[in-house]
Amino acid sequence: MESNQLEKILPLLDLAKYIGRASTVVLSRTGDQRESYHASGESLSLKDKGLLEPLLVQTLNSPSHITIIPNVQKLDSPDPGKWGKGDVAITGFIGCPLSSLEGKFLGVLSLIFDAPFEFTSDQEKALLTVVSQVSDELKEEPALEVFNFVQKELELQKEINKNIVENSKLSLWTCNLEEDILYVDAKWAAFLGYEEEELHTLTLLKWESMIHQEDLEVLKGRWKDYLDGTIGNYKVSYRIRHKDGTWKWFLESGNTVKRDNKGVPLQLVGTIEDVTQMQTDYKHLEGALQRLTYLSKATSDAIWDLDLENETLHWNDNFFENYGHEPEEYAVAGLTLWIENIHPEDRVRVETSFDNSLLGDNENWEEEYRFRKANGEYLTVNDKAFIIRDAHGKAVRMIGALCDITEKNNYLLKAKIANERFQRIIDLTKEVIYDWDIINEDVYWGSGYVKQFGHELPEEKVTLQTRINHMHPDDVHRVLNELKELLKNPDQNYFEVKYRFLKGDGTYIDIHEKASILRNDNGGPFRMVGSMRDVSEANRYLEKLKESEKKYNDLFHLSPQPSWVYDIETLRFLDVNSAAIDCYGYSLGEFMKLTLADIRPEGEIKPLMMEIENVRSNSERIYKGVFRHCKSNGEEFDVRIYSNPINFKGRVCRQVVAFDISELTKHIKTIESQNSKFNKIAWMQSHVLRAPLVRMMGLTNLLLDPEENMEGENKFLLEEIRKSSNEIDQITRDIAQITNELKTKQLNNDQ
Repeated sequence: MESNQLEKILPLLDLAKYIGRASTVVLSRTGDQRESYHASGESLSLKDKGLLEPLLVQTLNSPSHITIIPNVQKLDSPDPGKWGKGDVAITGFIGCPLSSLEGKFLGVLSLIFDAPFEFTSDQEKALLTVVSQVSDELKEEPALEVFNFVQKELELQKEINKNIVENSKLSLWTCNLEEDILYVDAKWAAFLGYEEEELHTLTLLKWESMIHQEDLEVLKGRWKDYLDGTIGNYKVSYRIRHKDGTWKWFLESGNTVKRDNKGVPLQLVGTIEDVTQMQTDYKHLEGALQRLTYLSKATSDAIWDLDLENETLHWNDNFFENYGHEPEEYAVAGLTLWIENIHPEDRVRVETSFDNSLLGDNENWEEEYRFRKANGEYLTVNDKAFIIRDAHGKAVRMIGALCDITEKNNYLLKAKIANERFQRIIDLTKEVIYDWDIINEDVYWGSGYVKQFGHELPEEKVTLQTRINHMHPDDVHRVLNELKELLKNPDQNYFEVKYRFLKGDGTYIDIHEKASILRNDNGGPFRMVGSMRDVSEANRYLEKLKESEKKYNDLFHLSPQPSWVYDIETLRFLDVNSAAIDCYGYSLGEFMKLTLADIRPEGEIKPLMMEIENVRSNSERIYKGVFRHCKSNGEEFDVRIYSNPINFKGRVCRQVVAFDISELTKHIKTIESQNSKFNKIAWMQSHVLRAPLVRMMGLTNLLLDPEENMEGENKFLLEEIRKSSNEIDQITRDIAQITNELKTKQLNNDQ
């Protein structure tokens, strides 16, 4: 393809891309010259040509003038895979054959979609117009006259303009200054709630009567400046009264299409767009920015402003002062740098929460995480943000505040309750909370009272007696006495008590109540804020834990085998049973001063430490093995131990059970000694005895040589000797075989 041809076709490809909303538009030719071009003008790679091939084949085999494939994954051909430099997955495809007036095939115009798409009939008409224009540029012998070419181009441009307007939010208007008349289209009339006939032609005076008075002077001034030539572009936004009486914001722009011989504009055409929602969003944004400015001045928190469309993040000065980072760093990679400075253990959680808040319809986002200062120190922060969305619900901006709550988290229980009720609730608990006005004898309950306890609160004034009525009768006197003593003591501001409480379903639960008391300057109490927590489940767990510990102690101390618990770091004994005391000869007090190394001979210390290192690297490891131990009197003996992890008094330790195998070891050694003697006898029988026997058999065979004429009693005796020799020989062979089998079996057992 010649360069001048490509320069004419590429704009048409861009136009086709706009009409079809395609990710990629490709011009492909077949035959001797096989060329393919993106809308950008770059030739396709061999990989992309291969991906395009099955789609072209289906287009060429289709009788239709246009082939639409909404889901290319359902083709019989191989998976088209990824397309182009951006590795875009091909989701949909539209193909149009290109041919000359004579019917000669010129190629295929292809549109590649990377997401689900809709293709209207108007878009199809516009695309076919572009196909016709591309065909004219590709054909080898252009035969159209200049007039027809220009006419086609004008028709195409007209169709394109029509499609652009119909598929956008824009409306068209024409103003005839000679006749003082404004013409508007049906879409624009519909924007204002009118039929096209009602507003098809308007005088400029009537038009001005529909414009908001605050915007009319601005509009007139911009109009005059444009007509006088003071400004080169006419563009202005203003409000117009809707038919229902409400005001709508519109953005209007226009250009001159006809002038008189002095250059004075006579006719203008332009577009107008409903931007009411945009203005509303702008007002919200303006209000948010104003609040942001005031907040930034009034607080020590780090305020941030994130533009999601451009991915730019701006911080106020407090951020750089509080966390030590340089403004230049965040100016370049603000969002990326913010994520990188989140603690690795919190990063995935915060990123996931952040992304999910943008996908939904939330207006707020909040997370608590650890954030790294410039010096490497991590602070715990609370991050809150307001999400600003466009008319379609897409998040376009976030404004937030980063608050250092490290000190608050560390000293929350020691903090004095603030005057604000909300802050007091946060400082205390997330369970059932109350606020008792002691002076006026009025109790405020959170919603948790009804949800957790199942009691309906009285509509009239709620007093302390409301709660007392639901306490267990056996606990009321004790709780009230403790409360009265506390209120009388000006030095006491903290109240904590446990009691049983009756729920709405008639069952009693265990309550753990905590409260803070606020006093005046004279020490007199005037308010008490507290929380009630259901600890029934926790109490049941503690009871089960006590039972479990009792079972452990019984099994441990009553076991007939020596057993102990030791600290995996210090190797000190933490607990030993009676069997261990009897076996090793140490008292309980002496055992508590020893370590594992103290009950091992000198030669066993190194293997012990090697095994301890293995256990430390894998604390869950279950271990068994044979070792050499020594008693308090120095006597050494063999033990087989079994070691496993155990939670002992809140920390991970190891429990060991030891079996004395000294007698077993002696027995095994005795058997091994007997086996050695047996093997020696067997060897002698199968080797030492057999040597003279073989010689005797040889001599017998010589004496019985057929060439010797031996007869009578001597021959009979020699035959008997040879027969006996053969029997003895077979016996020695059997002994050798049995010996070998025993050795093999013993070897297998050892392995």
